[in-house]
Amino acid sequence: MSGIAGIVLAAGEGRRAGGTKALLKIGSETFLERIVTAIRGAGCEPVIVVGGAEGPRVGAEANRLGASFVCNANWQNGQFSSLRVGSASVRSSGTAALVALVDHPLVRVETYRALLDAFGKSPGRIVIPLCEDTRTHRTARGHPVIIPADVLAEIAVASEDVTLRDIISRNSDLVLEARVDDPGVLKDIDTAADLKEFERPVV
Repeated sequence: MSGIAGIVLAAGEGRRAGGTKALLKIGSETFLERIVTAIRGAGCEPVIVVGGAEGPRVGAEANRLGASFVCNANWQNGQFSSLRVGSASVRSSGTAALVALVDHPLVRVETYRALLDAFGKSPGRIVIPLCEDTRTHRTARGHPVIIPADVLAEIAVASEDVTLRDIISRNSDLVLEARVDDPGVLKDIDTAADLKEFERPVV
């Protein structure tokens, strides 16, 4: 579906993973390449990458992929500060956004499409994927999340001590959980050991 921006949060330094996660690779593709290619293939446009640590290198990779790049000068304040920057960058357009995390590079393009379809059928909702965790055999919420324009505007002006969890809690009546069969929505690659498990290409 059109009219939905893609925001990729890629500002962290990835110290435990052995380097900036946006530039780490699974097979021949960087994490950022896998995510940008998938969300654009699902129909998001524009795609905006929010960087911070290693900003010039991440910006160069975003440009190579045809995505826009914005730098979060306060990236050390945490992920929500990057979401604020990304939200502000699409606020004037009044569009919703699919927010992807760079440490979740295994999400399938079909999953992105399913979430966008769910939003298209229920515009104005906060769409969150729900998947069974194979380790616990319980369903859990994952990423990415689709955030409607009104909530993006709220995020863009939120104070530094607020989190996305707080925003979602405030707007719990808008939450739509979309069940997906994609463990990638729950797999965050945070350490070098996590990455080693996925050194081969994943389909």
